[in-house]
Amino acid sequence: MSKPRCRQIAPTRVPPIKPPPLACQQAHTLKCESDRSDALEEFLVKGGVYQPLSLQERADIVKAFGFSHRGHFYNCENGHTFVITECGGAMETARCPECRAPIGGSGHNLLSSNTRATEFEDLARRHGSADPHWPWARGA
Repeated sequence: MSKPRCRQIAPTRVPPIKPPPLACQQAHTLKCESDRSDALEEFLVKGGVYQPLSLQERADIVKAFGFSHRGHFYNCENGHTFVITECGGAMETARCPECRAPIGGSGHNLLSSNTRATEFEDLARRHGSADPHWPWARGA
C-alpha cells in the first residue's frame, strides 16, 4: 500500500496589517471614554452609590497631586471633595460635579458653604506637605 502524498501548497505572502491612523485610534479612545462616562452617569442617575475611598486611595490622590504646601482640598456643602490647584486659593466659583452645589469662591475667600477636607490635608501633612504660607490657608 502506498503512502498518500501530501500536496505541496505554495506559500502565499500575506500583506502586513497596518494599524489605523493615529487620528482613528484617538477617536476610538475618546469614544470608549465617552461610553464609560455615559455609563457612569446613567448609574448615578438611576440611584447608584459610590463606594467610599479607602485610605490608600486617598493617599494615592494626595501623592499624585504632589502639592508642596497644604491648603488645596475642600468639600462642598454635601461633603463631596474637590481640589483647588496652583496656590489652593478660591478664585472662581463653579458647581460640584456630583451634586451641583456651589464650590470655590473669589479673592482667595472660600464660599461659606465649603469646608476644608481635613482627611486629605492630614494625609498631605503625613506625606511631607509643608504648612501653608498664605494667611487664608492657615489651619489646613
